[in-house]
Amino acid sequence: LYVQQFPTGIYAALAKRKISKMRGVAPEETGAKAREQEKKEAEEAARAEAVARQKLADEKAKLEAELARKEEEYKKREAEAEKQRAASEKARLEAIEKAKQEAAAEREKAKQEAAAERERARQEAAAATEKAKQEAAAEVAKRETEYKKREAEQQEKSKQEAAARAKQEAEAKAKREAEDKARRDADEKSRKEAEARAKKDAEERAKREAEFKKREAELKAKAEEATLIASGKKKPSPVIPVIVAIVVAAIGIGAYSYFSPSGDEAAKAKIAAMQKQLEEANKQRAADLEKAKAAEDKSKQALAKAQKDAEQAAKSGDLSKQKELREALARAEAEAKKQEASTKAAQAAQTASAKKAEEAKKADQERQAKLDAEKRKGESAKQAAAEQKAAAERVAAEKAAAAAASAAQERAAAAERAAAERIAAAEKAAQEKIAAAEKAAAERARQIASAAPAPGGAQSSGAQLFAQAAGLEKEGKGAEAVRTYTRAARSGNGKAARRLGEIYDKGISGVSRDYAESLKWYNTARALGEEVRDARR
Repeated sequence: LYVQQFPTGIYAALAKRKISKMRGVAPEETGAKAREQEKKEAEEAARAEAVARQKLADEKAKLEAELARKEEEYKKREAEAEKQRAASEKARLEAIEKAKQEAAAEREKAKQEAAAERERARQEAAAATEKAKQEAAAEVAKRETEYKKREAEQQEKSKQEAAARAKQEAEAKAKREAEDKARRDADEKSRKEAEARAKKDAEERAKREAEFKKREAELKAKAEEATLIASGKKKPSPVIPVIVAIVVAAIGIGAYSYFSPSGDEAAKAKIAAMQKQLEEANKQRAADLEKAKAAEDKSKQALAKAQKDAEQAAKSGDLSKQKELREALARAEAEAKKQEASTKAAQAAQTASAKKAEEAKKADQERQAKLDAEKRKGESAKQAAAEQKAAAERVAAEKAAAAAASAAQERAAAAERAAAERIAAAEKAAQEKIAAAEKAAAERARQIASAAPAPGGAQSSGAQLFAQAAGLEKEGKGAEAVRTYTRAARSGNGKAARRLGEIYDKGISGVSRDYAESLKWYNTARALGEEVRDARR
């Protein structure tokens, strides 16, 4: 353990030899020569220890003398510091008393200013309230006069406008009645024509359906014949393909004529602006319907001719002619479908136009009735609105007077609050001034009490140096920490001396172990009153 802790100590050689003996050595190493060498090493170690002890004793005596000198200086500085502390305390008390007197004077001044401000604000508020009341009364009287004048003018103007409106309404009513009669006559004529056309269309549609059913029966029979031929029970005929095509086309035409759409929904629009357009549209749609019916009749005739030609070609057996006629039949059927759809669309458009005209007429009547009612209602509302406006103006004037009085009261209250805030600010400033004076006096006393010159003219105390050295040691700066600990110990800090003994006893980064230095600093720490363990253990 000794060799591990102090590899360069004065007893290191003897410790190593003792280790060798305990572990067992060769016989020749235990002779007289070895004993002589061991004796020599023990004597050298004893001499070294004596020298170290003498050195420690000298150091101790020197340190004790230094400590006595420092104690005397400390007592002298303590007496001076006590005198300075007494003077500082006296100055502090005087400064505090002065600050209190100044604060009291400022508080009194602030109170007087606040009272004057409150009285001034109260007088201004009273004057403003009286002025606002007088202005409000004058304004109310002025508005009453203006209102009566406007009311008389409005009544006269209303009478003139009512007479003019009555005349215009009578003229407009006569004109609307004439236009309504003309529209009713035109609508009645269009309705009768539409009913006649609808009756004729229904008869023609019934006739076409009967013909379609007859052709369908014939084509079904021919289709059954084609089925027998396909099964081998009957000889085929060259007209079968044409018959099948005609069956398909006939079924398509019948289905189209049976399931065709009924028409468009009537759209709502602005009634008054569309009267004239609706009338012109009715005439145009009637002409379009006539043209569509003529085209439909023509396409039906062409379809009948194509069907007849196709039947004759099927009987003749000419395949090229059959193909040509089938194509012609398909075109005729498509044209017939197109014209029939055009006719239905024209009928639906005419029906929708008539419906729109009727709805427009009805909407126009309702709109005119509504306008008349609104005019009558507006006449009675104008009078009520004028009265309400005058009453509102009177209320507004009264509110303005009340608002002016309230504003004056608020200004007085604001002046009161401002005065209170100034008093509070003065009180706070006085307290802060007293606290600052006390703090400055306390800081001065602390500086006087803690001021102690260090060796070499430095102004840092032993405790400060010890704290600085501890910080350096934490940062890993071992050599700088040891130098600072040494300065602190020499200035009389026992903790620094004990820490130096520990460092040299165990070693730290940058500082190796030294048994003699460790003993020296441990003894120094004991002399300075620190409790230190026995360095020999």
